[in-house]
Amino acid sequence: MTLEEAARLVDAAPRASSRPTPPPRPSPAYQPDTAYAYAWRKPKPKPEPVTVAEILAQKAADMERRKKATARQERKDLRLYAEQDKANAIIRERQAARDREWAEARARQQQG
Repeated sequence: MTLEEAARLVDAAPRASSRPTPPPRPSPAYQPDTAYAYAWRKPKPKPEPVTVAEILAQKAADMERRKKATARQERKDLRLYAEQDKANAIIRERQAARDREWAEARARQQQG
């Protein structure tokens, strides 16, 4: 390829513009769905007021839930206390054996 042919190829190639292209504009016929576009502007309906009966039912249900949780915790605590009593009984037995050995050793020392 000659220099002249290369220059013709470079001149024939489209050049990239250094300016950014603007975003496309919507057509004038474009109309957004007004019910969707302005749904956030509609006022929300007011919630139904809570009745006294509903409040009492909620309190009763909450009290029942708390009673069950308390009973569950008490059963758990009783199991824990039983395990602790077993462990303490073993510790007391070992301490009693050490006390007897110490008392016997002291009695032998005083006699002899």
